[in-house]
Amino acid sequence: MIRNVAEPYDKTARAADPERPAGRRGSRLKRSRVLVFGLGGTGSHTAWALAACGVGEIHCVDHDLVELSDLTRQALYREADIGGPKADMAVARLAEVDSSVRVTGETRAVECEEDMLDLVRGFDAVAMCADEPAGRGGIRIWANRACLPEKIPWALGGYNGPLVSVAAFTPGGPCYEPSAAWPGDRPRAAPAGQASGRPAPRSDSGRGPRMRRPLSSIGTSLMLASLRLISPSAVNSHSSLP
Repeated sequence: MIRNVAEPYDKTARAADPERPAGRRGSRLKRSRVLVFGLGGTGSHTAWALAACGVGEIHCVDHDLVELSDLTRQALYREADIGGPKADMAVARLAEVDSSVRVTGETRAVECEEDMLDLVRGFDAVAMCADEPAGRGGIRIWANRACLPEKIPWALGGYNGPLVSVAAFTPGGPCYEPSAAWPGDRPRAAPAGQASGRPAPRSDSGRGPRMRRPLSSIGTSLMLASLRLISPSAVNSHSSLP
């Protein structure tokens, strides 16, 4: 029996865009450009899930090199990749997932709010999978201040002990800064419509093989959040995916 290798991708893309005709990728999904910033445990799973869903273009950004300790929890890398730039290794691996997805990457550090603004311009959604520098005035604050004025929706995810969280922020919707809490803050009630103020989970907290399951879950959830940001009616629930 001859198997259509495009069928799994076609089925996934139909779930993400119910109005698209069978056999063709949804035009909105296929035109979309998503930035994945940070290619560690969370970012590598998120980028893989986005590629498997057939997003038109994925741009992968990280400044680190692949290390031996990364292999137990970061899905895109192999022993042969050790010492190589994560961005380059991720691009090569994601191209094997779906050749119709345009995957680009760059080895780049973001060191201030202006760097972040320069990076996010032109994308339809941003998956924030980095958490350093952390705290007040850190990288998630930079992402919030860069994305919302540019009307770019963005999502973040993290894992801290048993707590897994994913959040999405859109222009005109809840803002990240008032909902975030930092070490030393007193617990407080969040403004209406926003997440409760508690210390933000880290994107790549923890090491070892036991981390693969929670990081995979975060990656899938971030992928779904990104698709919803691109097309709010595209994904109804986790169960809509095959």
